[in-house]
Amino acid sequence: MHVKDYSQMIGWLTRDKTTDVPGSMAHEARIMDQAALVDDVVPGPLKDEMLGKFNPDQETYEEYLQRINLERPFNMNQGGRIGFGRGKKATILTPQMVIDIADNNPDFTATDIFKKLQKDKTKNYVTAKGTPINRQVINRTLSKTFDLQEAEKAKVPKGYISAQEFFNTEGMPINKHNYMTVKNRNPSLLTDTIGKNAIFVKRGKGGEGAYYYKKPTPEDIKLYQKIYSRKGQLNPKTINLML
Repeated sequence: MHVKDYSQMIGWLTRDKTTDVPGSMAHEARIMDQAALVDDVVPGPLKDEMLGKFNPDQETYEEYLQRINLERPFNMNQGGRIGFGRGKKATILTPQMVIDIADNNPDFTATDIFKKLQKDKTKNYVTAKGTPINRQVINRTLSKTFDLQEAEKAKVPKGYISAQEFFNTEGMPINKHNYMTVKNRNPSLLTDTIGKNAIFVKRGKGGEGAYYYKKPTPEDIKLYQKIYSRKGQLNPKTINLML
């Protein structure tokens, strides 16, 4: 850009907007000058700001580029979205997704979780703002979650254990996944019996939390196994007396 053009551009950016009255001849002339000036500016944050597309007070230029790229269709002539693999779907990474990976992989660090997410062949994980995830995002999620979990555990009554510990107890005839599936779709005598030994402990202020279960005794395990095997079906009243 020539020095003259640059001076005009600076003048436009620092103009007195209160005198820019729509409908006046001066306004129309200024609009024409601005259009010609914008054409001379190389693509970048300044040009996008002059075009009214980018507001530096609201977001960084990198965030702006990521946002508009997220809004583009996959089959654009530019060959897809900048910074994203072709054919991959932009998916917002939720705290629960991070927690699930951490729970299923106890030895994973934040870096390990990040690498696992990056290897996904069908999804490109992004933050709630649409920006790419990184190790710091994972680490913040884990730190916040663990702090909440510690506060949650302080509320758990004595003698109660987590769902993972409960369903991993030796001799337990049903795993957590099957228990939740049956309980939510078609409750059975077994799920009802186990459910009577469960309490819900809230986590934080959002109403989230987890179920904790009374630590099963050998007699409890035998009862669960008997119900599960359907040998000599027990009357619900009899079961209540045994709990």
